[in-house]
Amino acid sequence: MMSWSHGLYSLLALPLLLVIYLVFQPDHQPLQQKPMQQRRNKVFADLTSNKFTRESDGTYGMWSYHGIAHESHADQTEFIYNADLLSHDGSIHTSITSAVYPLMGLTSDMDPVYQEYLILQAKAVGIDGFILEWGYREHQSNVALLSLLQVAKKYKPFNIGINWCDHWLTVDMKNKSSEQIVEKFHADLQYLYDSIFNTHSDLTPMYGSHPIIFLFGDGLSATQFSDILSRPLHLPDDLSTPIWIGSYLNFASTSERWSEWKDLINGTYGWVPNVRRPTPPSMSQWDYYSTTEDTVAYQQNVTNHGSNCVSEVAGCVMWCGSVSPGMDNRGCAGWGRELRYVPRHNLTTHKSSNDLQWEFYLASKKQPDVIVLPTINDFPEATTILPLKNSTFTALYSTLNHTSSWKNVSLDMRGVTLPMQWFTDYKKAEFYNMTDKLNVSNIFHLLESVAVLIGHQDYVQANNTLQIIRQGFSKLERKLTVNTINITGPSKELYGTVPPVF
Repeated sequence: MMSWSHGLYSLLALPLLLVIYLVFQPDHQPLQQKPMQQRRNKVFADLTSNKFTRESDGTYGMWSYHGIAHESHADQTEFIYNADLLSHDGSIHTSITSAVYPLMGLTSDMDPVYQEYLILQAKAVGIDGFILEWGYREHQSNVALLSLLQVAKKYKPFNIGINWCDHWLTVDMKNKSSEQIVEKFHADLQYLYDSIFNTHSDLTPMYGSHPIIFLFGDGLSATQFSDILSRPLHLPDDLSTPIWIGSYLNFASTSERWSEWKDLINGTYGWVPNVRRPTPPSMSQWDYYSTTEDTVAYQQNVTNHGSNCVSEVAGCVMWCGSVSPGMDNRGCAGWGRELRYVPRHNLTTHKSSNDLQWEFYLASKKQPDVIVLPTINDFPEATTILPLKNSTFTALYSTLNHTSSWKNVSLDMRGVTLPMQWFTDYKKAEFYNMTDKLNVSNIFHLLESVAVLIGHQDYVQANNTLQIIRQGFSKLERKLTVNTINITGPSKELYGTVPPVF
């Protein structure tokens, strides 16, 4: 989760995405209870929307970054990443904000085709929805939210929810009064009801008639949040007040935090294991690290708190576990704080952090209502489960294996690689569509069919149709003449064709 130190960067800091299920707002009408089996065995992934491309947006967004880990004592604390720098053959961006490299290359989180890919990829590995890291109405994350909702309509049932990064608002309003911050947050909550929950209730994570909102924390004070809860909302006839799920990290990781917040929120969700084990001299790149065993111990703490919350606190109605493949936050300079490392694998046992955390929850007698995956696409913190150059589809196959067990459904591995193939072919068709006298309308039609087939888990027919599409590409390519022009830069002949977003 991003913690921006400067308002200047907040437009690029698009929230990640999280996972969970229900809660209760103490000062408003009670929740409409539902049978427990209807709200168990869900998996959601946190989603970020802060990375762009020159082709789509005119800027690389969070693929490039300059940051200083002010609270770090590691060997290197200042990081400068420039995604415009390429390898000699142009195939690799040599300076990006990530310790892991995307197999698909750099992509734009704001590209509707990429958003569609993300939904298809999620469905193919048993993920039931996204929770988008969201800041406020004017924040770029709201643009991403509106776009995602339109794409997700094609793939119901699938949820698009809110992981409210309240600290983005408080940082951007640092020179405003507490009353102004409360008024703005409340106005944004009303906006969500008017423009999101009311019109997209079939996509919004719900508990009965209550929209579920995930609150990351570290922004609003408990006093400010209590004030927000006390203010009335104009509610549609078929919707009730929201239920709030707070991150274990910011609301319950210490007894002091939980004492302050337990009467204001309705449950907690886990996040990337936050273990403060000082690094040995051989790991001087970071301040703290976790062993794979530490990740399981963290989930045990999340579990103990969550189960006690539901059984002992009147307003606490749910808790959510979390599973993360690893972490290396040098890509974002620790968001100005410490540098932390969670390994993806134990080099001795060869067990992955991802597998160990999933196995813990599958074996636990205390079962969470939802498993949260932080995240599906956060490369700056290296918590992504998307295909990587060094490990290809490992995290996705692991996720599908465990979500199938978690939900007690049959395992079908044939769909894991198809969404990326679909995205690659779609981008190829878009490129050819810019070429005079090439008709790619039939290929676009077939690509739309493939997306529907993947969404409905008809992987055999989807793969067969992809083969037909590639035959169509071969026919088109025989009509092409390719001329290569070498331009030495810098040059007056090089200029931007897409104006920057900001």
